[in-house]
Amino acid sequence: MYYPSQQQQQQQPGSMPPTSSQSTTMPRHSSPTPPPGAPPLMALYPKSAQSIVNTVPPTDTLQHDNRISQKRPRKDRACDRCRRKKIRCDYSQAHAELPCSSCRSYGTVCTFNEAARKRGPSKGYVEALENRLQRMEAILANLASSGNASAETIQQLLEEEKDKTPTSSSSSCAEEKQQSIQHIKQEQSSSSSAASSSTSKYEHPLTPDYSYFGSSSGIYFVAKYFPSLLQQRKPHYLSITGGDIMLNREDFDKDSPPAPPNYGQWALPPKEVVDKLVELFFSKMNKLLPVLDEEEFLANYRKGYDAVFMPLLVAVCRGASRLLTDDDPVVKKYGIDRRQLFVSLDRQYNHNCNIDMMTPKIEHAQVLLVMAYSAEKWAPESEDWVSASLAVKMAQDLGLHRSRTQQQLAPHLIEPYKRLWWSAYVMDRWICAALGRPLIISDADCDIELPAVEHHGNNYEYLIQLTKLSGILGDVLRVLYAPRARLVGNLQGMSHICSNLDRALAEWQSGLPADLKLSDNDIQMVVQEKVSEELSKRLNNGAGQLRLAYNSVLLLMRLPFFCDGNHAHLATEVLNASREVMYIVQALDIPSLITVGWTLMGHVFLQTLCILLLCRRDSNPTIASGAGHLLTICKRQCRRLEPYIPERSMVSFVELLEKIIVEDKLSKAHLMIPETPVQNDSSSISQDERNKANN
Repeated sequence: MYYPSQQQQQQQPGSMPPTSSQSTTMPRHSSPTPPPGAPPLMALYPKSAQSIVNTVPPTDTLQHDNRISQKRPRKDRACDRCRRKKIRCDYSQAHAELPCSSCRSYGTVCTFNEAARKRGPSKGYVEALENRLQRMEAILANLASSGNASAETIQQLLEEEKDKTPTSSSSSCAEEKQQSIQHIKQEQSSSSSAASSSTSKYEHPLTPDYSYFGSSSGIYFVAKYFPSLLQQRKPHYLSITGGDIMLNREDFDKDSPPAPPNYGQWALPPKEVVDKLVELFFSKMNKLLPVLDEEEFLANYRKGYDAVFMPLLVAVCRGASRLLTDDDPVVKKYGIDRRQLFVSLDRQYNHNCNIDMMTPKIEHAQVLLVMAYSAEKWAPESEDWVSASLAVKMAQDLGLHRSRTQQQLAPHLIEPYKRLWWSAYVMDRWICAALGRPLIISDADCDIELPAVEHHGNNYEYLIQLTKLSGILGDVLRVLYAPRARLVGNLQGMSHICSNLDRALAEWQSGLPADLKLSDNDIQMVVQEKVSEELSKRLNNGAGQLRLAYNSVLLLMRLPFFCDGNHAHLATEVLNASREVMYIVQALDIPSLITVGWTLMGHVFLQTLCILLLCRRDSNPTIASGAGHLLTICKRQCRRLEPYIPERSMVSFVELLEKIIVEDKLSKAHLMIPETPVQNDSSSISQDERNKANN
């Protein structure tokens, strides 16, 4: 910056007299010349002060400066003596050869050997900083507990805290904390009201357009360093710390709309028959495995058969067609053949259904699950596993497996989505167990809560208990049947692990509610075929199906050791579990076996059949004869199920296998007779007799 010289200042009218920094005749303690880069001294005075300075003679400048309280230019550095004595230093770099007044009085020169020390915080700074920290902790604590405040609200609160001066007391801190909490609560109430109003327009706020991305996807870092790239995708963060996020799915095919579904090719039964099938589905099947929300489905059903709703309606009618009884008035009126109706609806679904698998939607996941848990044949097939897998992946893309994503939904959608997810979880476990396929869902990836027991007058205790049992089934498959587990572990180590699984299974059984639990006395009455009306009602309303699933898990736990051949004592336990399964199936109505899904019950039935064939080969005649008796019951139940399964009868196949096993045992016994000592045979027979006597 340019400063006028002394001669120029004298020539200018009304100019200020020379300062001490511009004349060597002035005292050393007068005002110095401004350092380079600083404004002229005239600019530091207000106009009123300038008028006073211009009228004061130069000789009275010191006295005048003492009378005017104004901020002087701050010195960058004081000499060592003035620093030690803590007095003001008037040393000027413009006259570096002259010492300050203090050093001049001592007859020394100014030295600058000591390092400059940093200034400490100003008075009240620490207290103000602590108060601000307490306010921020209060805001973050409330946000963490609720998680519903928008990003704009959080940013506004942080900006307000940044603008506040650091001079607040503890009382004002408490008041500001309350104001912050009230502000967040108001934001939450407004956001919830906005969500409820938006759901009145859109049935699924996040379903059609949003996808879930976990914390390892890198989206969080893109949002942090390149936020403009994600603004068009309307991000919804699932936590205030970032990480998991829901993003609006980009439509890359805006110019090429999807192909319209085949609407005119569906051939449904008469309206009265469809009404009956829908009623049976929600009163029987969906009550135990609630994939669909009844209120939402019925609302869409009353609107008419549109193209989007038709695949779901066909899947519902297909699954419920097996629940029709011969004495039903609708069946008699229209002459319905239950088996032909199922086949017709199944073929229509396979030929006409046009689901966009690349666009996850709740409706698509529901259709796939309803189709998957109603297996067409005696046992689940790869088609059912693929359908369940696609449904699970769609639900995960929509974020249904995460607890925090439910906060983005309207309250009336949270519970239906929970039930949908856990129904998919159940189907994943049982279909993978039936086919020996890898599990689709990992428990470590899910933090969604279990559904409420009561919701809108419906009880979902059966789903909760079946979900817990399915979790144990998943542990059994992972520990005993996974390829790596069989490769690394041995039977002794696996036996130790099974003790923990046995404990978990026992705890599950003891925790069942009374209406879903069968006591030992109840099982004895079922085996003796003395089922009362009250017991029959409990068997057909969930208790019998849960007991079948329990025995299936137990048999899967015992099967690796039973097939090893070195654990003969397990044969009795395995045979007893199989006996329970066959007598419960005999006591249940056929529609009750199908209500929970033939995919699950078909696996339980065929698994028990295979184990009975293994027991039929046992060298112990008691075990073999007991298995033969149960196989007779099994063939009788196969004949009961034949009208409901559109596949050839299994009875002839079971009879053929049993005949091969018996002939094989007889041939081996005939070959071993000459080589076996007589006393060993007599001793073994006597041992069998002693065992029978002890039993």
